[in-house]
Amino acid sequence: MSEAPINKSQIRETMLSLEAAVLESARENYLDYVATARLDRSEPIENDEQAQAEVASDLAEALDDTLNDQADKLDRLKVIDFGPKSVVTEGAVVKLSGRLFVVAVSTSRFTCHGQDLRSDRRGEGRGDGGFRWSDARCRAGRLI
Repeated sequence: MSEAPINKSQIRETMLSLEAAVLESARENYLDYVATARLDRSEPIENDEQAQAEVASDLAEALDDTLNDQADKLDRLKVIDFGPKSVVTEGAVVKLSGRLFVVAVSTSRFTCHGQDLRSDRRGEGRGDGGFRWSDARCRAGRLI
């Protein structure tokens, strides 16, 4: 039984769509927290309102960093060349132990046309039992 061919253009488009949705969700969360961090200065401010506003402000700041990181990730993904590869580099799809890995930006696992994929940054392990792409050298897999 032969494997279905890997369409890297579809993988790229799926990744862009999923990461754009993550960015939009992060943006909505950020705007929600910013809205709750604002106090109505036309009325007396209670201590608990002040405390809640300060917590919301701290969360908004953390979400701002996440929002910027996500925007950077999406921008990076847009410029990665997903063309054919002869070495493991950004834009490659590597099959190792029956799993497909996309060498790009780190993302959650995703499915593209019925195939489960994982994505990681070039040259960096994920800390979840992953590996360094530079160490893989496609010894146990196939480069796509």
